[in-house]
Amino acid sequence: MKLHRAKRVAVDIDFTIADVSKPMLEMHNAINATNYRREDVTDWDWASVNMTLDQFYDFYVKAWVDRYHSIGLIVDPRLLREAERYYSLDLVTSRAGHPMSEKTIDPLKKWLRHHGLSDIKLVISKLNEEKSELDYDIYIDDSPNLARKISADKKKMMFVVDAHNRSIRGTENVIKVRDVNEALLRIIDMAETKSKDA
Repeated sequence: MKLHRAKRVAVDIDFTIADVSKPMLEMHNAINATNYRREDVTDWDWASVNMTLDQFYDFYVKAWVDRYHSIGLIVDPRLLREAERYYSLDLVTSRAGHPMSEKTIDPLKKWLRHHGLSDIKLVISKLNEEKSELDYDIYIDDSPNLARKISADKKKMMFVVDAHNRSIRGTENVIKVRDVNEALLRIIDMAETKSKDA
């Protein structure tokens, strides 16, 4: 049963619930004769694995368009379902407004169907649209840019996935977590605690 006036939660897709890193690094390693692993990506710009911005977007689009079936699921679906009992939860991704990114939308929908998540509302915002301006109370995301925006808005909260954000420091309303599953466990615990106190 959902809490009265359930808070809205935005759960990011790329690198948060979808392991896009794996196929991207496989392509990068094959082309450059390297042996990078996911753990080697320590910052948002992927400089730690010597990947240029152009390469990043090229590998990202190819991962979704040509290899979406090899993109693994990071999130535990049971935790998503449990969180839905307490919150109005959407999957939110920035892909609209650019032809290359828009090519990834249909493969993403197939990927969600394959993993049994297609019934969760999918919100596709424009690439240049600030997620922080969308009407959500809580964000679970890997973007350091979003973390900085949310940090300045004390009405909102963000759980920033550590993945490639080693240099990000947590604040009062931006909390670093190991992965999306830890974030979901925390918001479930918050809701259950609130229910008991009500």
